[in-house]
This record gives sequence, C-alpha cells and structure tokens, in this order.
Amino acid sequence: MAEGIAVAWALVGVATLALVYGFVNGYQNAATLVAPIVSTGVLRPASAVAWTSLLTAVGGVTYGLQVAWMLAFGLVQPGVSVFLLLIAALVGALIWLTFARVAHLPSSASHALMGGMIGATLAQGGTVEFWGALKVLAWVIVGPLLAFTLSVGLTIALAWSLRTVRPSRVDRWMRPGQLASCALTALGHGGNDAQKVVAVIWLAITSAGAAGVTGSQLPTWVPYAAAASLAVGCALGGIRLISRKGEKIARLRPADGWSAESAAGLTLAVACAAGAPVSSTHVIMAGVLGADAMRADRSLRRNIRGVILWAWAVTAPASGMLAALASVFWAGAR
Repeated sequence: MAEGIAVAWALVGVATLALVYGFVNGYQNAATLVAPIVSTGVLRPASAVAWTSLLTAVGGVTYGLQVAWMLAFGLVQPGVSVFLLLIAALVGALIWLTFARVAHLPSSASHALMGGMIGATLAQGGTVEFWGALKVLAWVIVGPLLAFTLSVGLTIALAWSLRTVRPSRVDRWMRPGQLASCALTALGHGGNDAQKVVAVIWLAITSAGAAGVTGSQLPTWVPYAAAASLAVGCALGGIRLISRKGEKIARLRPADGWSAESAAGLTLAVACAAGAPVSSTHVIMAGVLGADAMRADRSLRRNIRGVILWAWAVTAPASGMLAALASVFWAGAR
C-alpha cells in the first residue's frame, strides 16, 4: 500500500516536471519559430506567436509517436530507478535552460533533455543504448545539415525561377507562401518537441505499471497534455526574444523566409517520421543560415552566430553533468 502511494506520487512528480519542461521548451523556442516571418514583415509579432502556437499544438498530436518511442525505450536502460533517472534528467535540463535564459544564451531544450537522460543514466550505473545514442548523435549533425542544404537549394531554385520578376512583386507573391511555410515549421516543431515530453511520461507510466500501460500503449491524454504545455509556452514566450533572434540576427525577404521555413519544416517532418529527436532551434536556425548564405549582403551577425554555436555545443554536456550530480545527490540522500 505505502509503496503504491510512493510510486503514484513519483509518477505525478515526473509528469509535472515533464510538462514544466514542455512549457519551458515552448517558451524558449517561440522566438526562433516566429523570427523568419517577423523579420520579413509578413506577420506582426503577436500574430506570428498566435499562428505558430496554434499549429505547434496541432503538430504535437498529429505527427505520430516515433520520436517518443525512441527516447523512452531506445536511448537508455535505467539503473537504480526510472523515476530517479527521469527527475534528475529533467532537473538538470531545467537548471541549464534557466541559466541559459538568464545569460541570454540560445541553448537547445532538446539537447538539454537528452544530455540529462544520458548523464543521469551513467551516474546511477545504467546503460546507454549504443544504436540509440548513435542515432541521436547522427541527427545532431544530419538535422541542421539537411535544413541548411535544403534552404540553400530552395533559395537558389526560387531566385533562378523568378529572376525576371521585379523584387517587389516577388515579395508580394511570397507573402502567402511564407504563411504556409511558417505553418509547416510550427507543425514540425510540435511534432518533434512535444514527443520528448511524451517520452518522459510514457517511460514513467510504463515503469509504474499504471493504467495497464505496456510499451505499445499510451493513455490518450499524454500527447494532448504535452502538446498543450509546448503551445502555451510558445504563446507566452514569443515577443521578448524576437529582437535578438529575428530582426537583429537576419533581415530576410519573404522569399528567403519561405526557403528557410520550408527547409526547416521538411527536415522536422522527416525527423519525426524517422523517429529521430532533433533540436528545432538548430534546424530552424540552420534554415535561416542557408537562406542568408545566398545573399550578397549577409545579415547574420558573426558574433551572434558564434554565441549560438557555443551555446549549442555545451548544452548537452552541461545538462548531463547537472543531471548526474542530481542523481548522485538524491541517491545518497535516500
């Protein structure tokens, strides 16, 4: 009886922390999501935040569960306790994301969670699945590279096909197109990032043996709750960071914004289908980099680019170490 109550409270704690993580993830990613469409002037910041938040929620419940399955059952084999691992991983990720927020660093919530899971697993003597870790590491490179390459290709193809059209007319033609490309990116963001919240809760529920859940079953409320936490974070987090990640990073034309967002959205859709957890921040910014690279007047500031790359590189190791410390501390306090 007492053990069952303890497990139930642990499950509630993990689910609550996972939803907080989803909120923070959405809050942090909101500016990156709306930056291209705001910098081109197609939508005002408030409208862009509303548009992307709505479609993030839709993507969170329509893109399947392949990413969630991979993270929950294909990345780590817990050692002492699944609940301890998940709580330590979430705490490590949230501490790092809070620090990055205070320090105005564009970190990756996805890498923070995956780094936290691996760090906590190793600290408690668990096993990191070789093929799962290899897949994650491969997509750290493949995701941004694919988005960058697609963005460059789309930018070149669009410029060539419209080379005889006046720039002002091209901008007018591409404004509706960027609404669609922004929607595609937001759907992919919801589809990939909400599944990371689902993965944490799924693993916790399966470990608890609650509600008759097995590895192939999942309560319906979990994806909806995960999508809602991500979308609410996007809705509340967009406007304050736009000036840093949008207008002051790259001033894009609608055609460039369409190329960047289409490339990011397609990449995120492919990653979801492949069951590959990727950083939406990395993928979207790689799309922006690709479009910006084709311009004669490159507007992406090199110093900001360096800060972004540095923050991305340290996110997973830092979160992993924090999660490992949390895991060791709580194991010793038991």
